[in-house]
Amino acid sequence: MELDLRKLKEPIITDSGTLGILDSPELPFQPKRLYWIHSVPVGFTRGNHAHKKLQQFFLLIKGSMGIELSDGHETKNIVMHENREILVVSPGYWRKLFNFSFDAIVVVGADAIYDPQDYIHDWEEFLNWKKATREN
Repeated sequence: MELDLRKLKEPIITDSGTLGILDSPELPFQPKRLYWIHSVPVGFTRGNHAHKKLQQFFLLIKGSMGIELSDGHETKNIVMHENREILVVSPGYWRKLFNFSFDAIVVVGADAIYDPQDYIHDWEEFLNWKKATREN
């Protein structure tokens, strides 16, 4: 399983507050949708699904959290901190976001607008879909 975890190139400017910069040349796609997650209660998880076509990136603005990614065979856990790293997730990965710190704020960018048909919410359905896509 190859994961795309990259360091943002643009500087954070801190002369009068903090200004973080994310320019689109640093991304493998042009975001068409942005959303953010915060105030996740202790012990709760987010995600718990896969996307058939959607690409996403995760950028932790504050705090820390974990992301578990699985392709159906191999699973990797990544701990993210507010250290200017961005995680790009290709389609076809089951994702679970967990272990949010009380102050965690994560921005998620997607290469398409919301499409409920792109989601797989059931693990067994995901495994069957992966098998079918490998056979074709």
